[in-house]
Amino acid sequence: MTVTLVSSRKFERALSGQEAIGPEAGVSRSRWHVGGLEDSCLRGAIEGWGILPGTPHCCPQEVQELLCLADGVKFQVNDDIVGVIDWPQDTVGSDTGFLAGLREAVGSVGWDVRRSRISVALAGIWRQPVIVIDPEIESHYGTGYEQSRLFPGGRPSLEFVRSMELLDRLLPPPPAQLLDVGGGPGTYAAPLARCGYLVHLVDPVELHVEQARQAAGSDPAATFTAVVGDARGLSEPDQSQDAVLLFGPLYHLTDGAHRRQALSEARRVLRPGGRLLAMAVCRFASLLDGLFRGWLDDPQFRPIVDQDLVDGQHRNPDPVGKPEFFTTAYFHTPDGLKQEIEQAGFSSTTVYGVEGPGWPLRQEWADPRRHEQILFAARAVETEPALIGFSDHLVAAATRQ
Repeated sequence: MTVTLVSSRKFERALSGQEAIGPEAGVSRSRWHVGGLEDSCLRGAIEGWGILPGTPHCCPQEVQELLCLADGVKFQVNDDIVGVIDWPQDTVGSDTGFLAGLREAVGSVGWDVRRSRISVALAGIWRQPVIVIDPEIESHYGTGYEQSRLFPGGRPSLEFVRSMELLDRLLPPPPAQLLDVGGGPGTYAAPLARCGYLVHLVDPVELHVEQARQAAGSDPAATFTAVVGDARGLSEPDQSQDAVLLFGPLYHLTDGAHRRQALSEARRVLRPGGRLLAMAVCRFASLLDGLFRGWLDDPQFRPIVDQDLVDGQHRNPDPVGKPEFFTTAYFHTPDGLKQEIEQAGFSSTTVYGVEGPGWPLRQEWADPRRHEQILFAARAVETEPALIGFSDHLVAAATRQ
């Protein structure tokens, strides 16, 4: 069996019609996929060592060294084509050969030494895709804190209460088929299943999936399924879902091409008329949070804010020592979120501010009287363009055309 991996530059030219995809280009349309070809039997993306979506640069020699650690795999380089990989037919459908070698290579070379971000999602050939996320993001969530984050002191936070309000209002009624992509430990999957939705959760963090399965098994009224998976390469069939939640992927996929791929996958699995609900972190969240917490003169935090405001690329230089500064992420503007979703082929997009102007009133949230006032304020201006950006989080609701 032969699979051809092409450079991102070649792929982008092919998609835009500037270059042919076919035997004359050395690439078979039915045999490869680098994020976007829905008729492909193989979906694959290798990121790292300069092979990144949207960049013309690639380092095939280093990729060759990585792949040749797999027993029985041959690799060759051909101009703009990154490589042609051959592996024995008897490895297909098994967890040996190329797949095992790639895992070994990632562990011994790519992960510890280079710390490059490698994402491999090869589906349709092996039983299970290989999913590797940014190590800083995985480390951040590996502490398990996400399971209790939205319930400080055991009480539902403003973010959770308002998100559930929006889901209740914007999702199709149960028993709709709902795919919760990036669903974490089942924070929303459990209550939605309890409401009668048929929920399947996908998350790249193994700990989250374990926690989600525990949550699903502990309450007979909130049964749902959960698997490890990647938003950029969903295993669900075309047009199989009534609704898709993306509460996480759009801010942890920091590369625009990867967000587009996740949105494309969400659209693929949605039925016509199906609903997409996608959460984003607002571009101004660090600025406002830093202001109210008194962090804007912190020599580590201030550069984070400056960069967030320039391009939304949020990076924490000390994720271990300062986990409160969050982890690797991309922060959207309200208009940018809407544009990204509509460019992916969705329509009737509305962006909502989740927490509203009362989110800094964390202590007041525990007071029943102030609690209701904070919710009233959030509801009153949830779609007001001048105030949406004051919320820490945004939720976009859209429809598959």
